[in-house]
Amino acid sequence: MSPSILNCTILGRNNFPYFRVTTDSDSDIPGYTSVRNPEGTAVGLIEWKDQPMVEVRNVFGKQCVSKWLALSCDAGHRIMKVAGEKYIWAPRKGAIYLYPAGTSTPELLARIIRAANGTISLEITPSAISAGLLETCVVATVLLQCGHKID
Repeated sequence: MSPSILNCTILGRNNFPYFRVTTDSDSDIPGYTSVRNPEGTAVGLIEWKDQPMVEVRNVFGKQCVSKWLALSCDAGHRIMKVAGEKYIWAPRKGAIYLYPAGTSTPELLARIIRAANGTISLEITPSAISAGLLETCVVATVLLQCGHKID
């Protein structure tokens, strides 16, 4: 068995399963990765094709991953657009940090950490959850950590 972020269960506090990520043979639609909540409702969908597509239900419709998680001109970070707001995913000190764009003193909203054993952790602040970024950050984490070409 080869664990993968493309086929996993995302655990929250007290090891409660918050999301289930399934891809291809484990998915009901080949060529897709779905992110489902505990009730089984799809909250995110990634379509794997030459130009991967993504959608987060009730947040934004289907669009190119390279547009939604646009690489900056200097290739130093990615710019994520959600509900008219821009956010920055930036690598720092062995992790990837999420900040709101365009602020002089950016507030840390989330970070992605990959442990030596391959475990991936998404730490997200209460203010990011209050802003409705939980599902969006989960889908972004899958894309940023899956190892597939997303541009």
